[in-house]
Amino acid sequence: MRQAYPRVSPHIPARAGYRDPDGITGTWEAFERILRRHGYFTNGLRKTEAARAIAEHIDPAENRSGSFSVFHRTLMEVIPADAG
Repeated sequence: MRQAYPRVSPHIPARAGYRDPDGITGTWEAFERILRRHGYFTNGLRKTEAARAIAEHIDPAENRSGSFSVFHRTLMEVIPADAG
C-alpha cells in the first residue's frame, strides 16, 4: 500500500488493530481513515481507484492475508497457466 500511497506511515501494519489483515473490522472504513489522515481521498475514498493503484504493487506471495492467499491459490488452480 505504501508504494501507491507513500505518505502513509510505515508503522501502521505493526499496530495491534492492523497486524492481522483478516481481523480488521470495517476494512474499507479503516483504510479510508488512514488514507485521509495522510492527505489522500479527503473527499471520500474512491475504492476502484485505490484498488487499481494498490494492485499495481501487490506480490501475492508476500501478502499476509490468509483469505487473499486462499483466493489467489484458487485462481491459480482454475486459470490455465497459458491464459495470460
